[in-house]
Amino acid sequence: MTFNSKLHSHFSRFYDEKQLINRSKIYFETLLLTFFLIFITCMIKIFYGPFAEPNVEMAILFSLPVKYFLIRSIMKEICFTKNEKYRVAVITFFAFIGIVFIISSAAYLINGGPVIENGVIVWKMANIFIALPFLSVPIAYRIQKMKQKDVNEDEE
Repeated sequence: MTFNSKLHSHFSRFYDEKQLINRSKIYFETLLLTFFLIFITCMIKIFYGPFAEPNVEMAILFSLPVKYFLIRSIMKEICFTKNEKYRVAVITFFAFIGIVFIISSAAYLINGGPVIENGVIVWKMANIFIALPFLSVPIAYRIQKMKQKDVNEDEE
């Protein structure tokens, strides 16, 4: 048994075939987005110079692809397994963590902290970018539920 078949058999216990196919497509799209963002970041650094401190740059390059993957997965109904029991708890946890990061950045800004210093975005602003994937999960899940509700009403 090869590694791929072990991995496939593991995931097939939790996801159906359609979910596995869509998930692999979204993995590839996310990889391409990550490469594109790295390329754009390099071009900005070459022609402009650093636009953010390294921590903020890392948060941007991490958060945007993760946010894309999570939103696409939720919209394609493949983010959660077939028998997900703790869906509401997971979504609430994600919302809580996102709000904590937003409050941290808001407190910094309220206390008069600068957003840009010496021409670069300061590292305290990384919390906003870290909060984006966490906050996108409950929002995307709510939108997905509203879409399902509309579809169900149209069928009746």
